[in-house]
Amino acid sequence: MKTSLAVALSAMAVITVSCSKDEDESYVDSYSPTLTEAKGTAYTANDYFPLVKNNSYMYSANLVITGTETTNGTKETINEKDTSYSYAYVKGKEKVTFESGTKEVITYYNNGDEVYYQINDNGIVCVGQKSNGSIIEFKNNTVFLKKSLEVGDSWPYNPTDDYSELFSSWGVSASDMKYTAKIFVVGKESFKLNDTSVTALRMDQVIEFSVNMSESENGVSYKITMSMKMTAPNYYAKGVGLVKQKVDATIKMEMSASGNGRSASASVEANIKGTNELSYFSKGLTSKKSSVEPGSNVFSVIQGMKAQLLEKCKKNIK
Repeated sequence: MKTSLAVALSAMAVITVSCSKDEDESYVDSYSPTLTEAKGTAYTANDYFPLVKNNSYMYSANLVITGTETTNGTKETINEKDTSYSYAYVKGKEKVTFESGTKEVITYYNNGDEVYYQINDNGIVCVGQKSNGSIIEFKNNTVFLKKSLEVGDSWPYNPTDDYSELFSSWGVSASDMKYTAKIFVVGKESFKLNDTSVTALRMDQVIEFSVNMSESENGVSYKITMSMKMTAPNYYAKGVGLVKQKVDATIKMEMSASGNGRSASASVEANIKGTNELSYFSKGLTSKKSSVEPGSNVFSVIQGMKAQLLEKCKKNIK
């Protein structure tokens, strides 16, 4: 199975999607990282995610996908590796018109999208995003980073609840979705980055979601069930921002097709592991948009898997 595996995992590249109350939130709520500093040690969000105009970032990412794909009972092994590059920069303050009205925001260009932040007494708040030309306004659990980042603290981060916006590019309808996400402050860690010793504040984003989708074409109905659990430790350096991210995600996807007296089935069980590291940083200098093509985040990889299964169902329906 081949998918588009370019990965650009920066501050907002990990899924920022819809949420609904999930009665079984054990994966996220039971997450308990080992703290690297004394509980309550505090840092200031603006120091570790400085939204300074023209700050520019180049990232290199490595991704490994392993697992199995099954089509009508026939199994194939998945074993893929990919290296990709991505670009982000702070455009600065501007006015953006949302559904509720015009807001002054700080625009952060990230991997092909524009993410809109405000800084207030709560911290760094994500108020919206422009993706595929459409502006989405975030209204719930919008605090990206609390003003005071205290080791041992955690908070929900799943800013929107419009499912149609999330899945509009998939060409399917999401009939049921459950999503839970939190950010955990773990503490400072030291490591090597491009042969340089770096000390950064680690904050883990933990996500669990499931979704049921449907699609019809030429008298054939397709049903898709998908679930994912993911842990993504993010490392922020003072005065710089995101310098490193790890990702470990488990994905399960099942698809069935039926109609006109024919049927087919396909499924994927996969693990995605990878790292995304800062390879270049320019602080507050006049910046031009990079020619680097936008990569994909984990969500895009899942979308690629869905497209692959759909194509296999169409080819193998009997």
